[in-house]
Amino acid sequence: NNTFWGYDNDEKSVARTKLNMFLVGDGHIHIHEIDDSLAGWSENIEWKENTFDYIMTNPPMGKYDGEAKIEDFEFTNERRYELLFAEKVIKATKFGGEIAIVINDGALETPTRKNFRKKLLENCNIYAIISLTKFAFAPYTKEKTYILFMQKKQCDEVGEFQKFPIWHFILDYDG
Repeated sequence: NNTFWGYDNDEKSVARTKLNMFLVGDGHIHIHEIDDSLAGWSENIEWKENTFDYIMTNPPMGKYDGEAKIEDFEFTNERRYELLFAEKVIKATKFGGEIAIVINDGALETPTRKNFRKKLLENCNIYAIISLTKFAFAPYTKEKTYILFMQKKQCDEVGEFQKFPIWHFILDYDG
């Protein structure tokens, strides 16, 4: 009952997840449908800063048309789901907590997103990046994606860049 939390804006995905968790004996009470989780923290569903020990997520990607105030975000001023969710996930993780997040190549390679990457490195230690195949999420998208394995820095380490290497892996074939 206190292990897994989940959020999605698709009612069917939420219902399937709850049913699956119920059938395997897991708690399913913290799976919620939220139209726009970027628009604000909600204490009613326990989605607040520095809450979670671990977060694994595949956030939406693309243009964001929701109600969230972009000026409230620190990592970017772009209305892009993947950038805004990355910040939200980092803030929701406890200091020292771990994150696995799927992110597209635009976030990691586009020259204009240098400030986003800098904020990412100031707030997290990145342990590994797995380069997925272009077709990993086909037929839904053929966009190039990566999985970042990170740890949110301790409060007194925020702003410092890590001094150890980042492991890079390339997945050539996903079966």
